[in-house]
Amino acid sequence: MGVMFTLLLLNVVLRYIFTTGIPMAYEIHAVLLPWLVAGGLVVAAAQNRNIAVTLLPDLVSPEFRRWIFIAVQVVLLIIAVAIVWTGQPILRASTFQSLSTLGVKQVWGYASLPYSFACVAVIALCDLLRLFLRDETLENGTAPTSLS
Repeated sequence: MGVMFTLLLLNVVLRYIFTTGIPMAYEIHAVLLPWLVAGGLVVAAAQNRNIAVTLLPDLVSPEFRRWIFIAVQVVLLIIAVAIVWTGQPILRASTFQSLSTLGVKQVWGYASLPYSFACVAVIALCDLLRLFLRDETLENGTAPTSLS
């Protein structure tokens, strides 16, 4: 993040002073920014820090709350696996595209999508296992998942 910010700031300053910037400053974001976002998504999901609306689960009994969380995790698992599956053609196509200045294949930026959602699928599967094994944290009102 520091590298991206520094390059972007330097590029802006150079553009205003010399009317030309650093061409690679535009392209480095195509590789690093998707990984930054994907990493944040996985870390947030792993630590239950995603944005969640818990009004319905807070109003129902612990047993029904558990079934709501199971349903959410099943849907999340299906969505994550679908994104990994449908992202494969994009990955294959991006292996033929290179960034003009850096010469890096664009697959390195696009690869963050299936990797991050594969991690989300693993997290959802682990949460499902925890829910099926009747985790006691549901009894005291704290959810093992963030519903997102």
